[in-house]
Amino acid sequence: MDWYVSDASFFLRWPDQGSCSYLDSLTYELTRLPTDGSAVYPHLGFLAPHPIQSPCNVFDLSDSKWRNLIGTSVDMPMPTQVLFWTRWCRPSLTAVELFVKLADELHGECHFVACCIDSAGGHSQLALCQLIQQTLTERKLDRPPDVLRHAVAESNSGMAEATLNVLGVVGVPTWICIHPAGYVGWQGRIVFDLYEDLRAYIDDVLDMVLGRKEYKAD
Repeated sequence: MDWYVSDASFFLRWPDQGSCSYLDSLTYELTRLPTDGSAVYPHLGFLAPHPIQSPCNVFDLSDSKWRNLIGTSVDMPMPTQVLFWTRWCRPSLTAVELFVKLADELHGECHFVACCIDSAGGHSQLALCQLIQQTLTERKLDRPPDVLRHAVAESNSGMAEATLNVLGVVGVPTWICIHPAGYVGWQGRIVFDLYEDLRAYIDDVLDMVLGRKEYKAD
């Protein structure tokens, strides 16, 4: 099941609009892009340098503060791997579990941010964060902030909505690789069942985003 961040689709199931099969979702999502040219187009894989002009703020669960999603170290610039997911979508849960495993192995080579998109649904910001934290704890997905940052983008929050629009995130799971220079080098909607397949794919993504391997379009 895929979830569209601007739809009230929590209780919808395929074939209802807003929760559809992955393949059908790709065409549908392209119709949901902002018309002001602010979004990075999804599903295009490797992208030409596209500097992100606006702050991409999300709510950091580790210290309960709004922080810019795209933060790099001055002393050790690294690419940033970002996964947008939600706690009640099965492909998202699979994706975030593999993402955490990848962070365990590559946290010295990349920054990792797992950002849960969710609707408060009448809950306060604190209550929503507690629900997400409960999911992380139950699934043993907690990690120190220097390994992986967990964050929240509450879909009805103006600040979080602006971040999703700037990055062109219209559904989950969405994976983004940000170059150390601060532009989106790769963006896609991918789900893997096996960690080994994911690791091989992301290794190729990093090689091409960082210029260690030449990208050849199919």
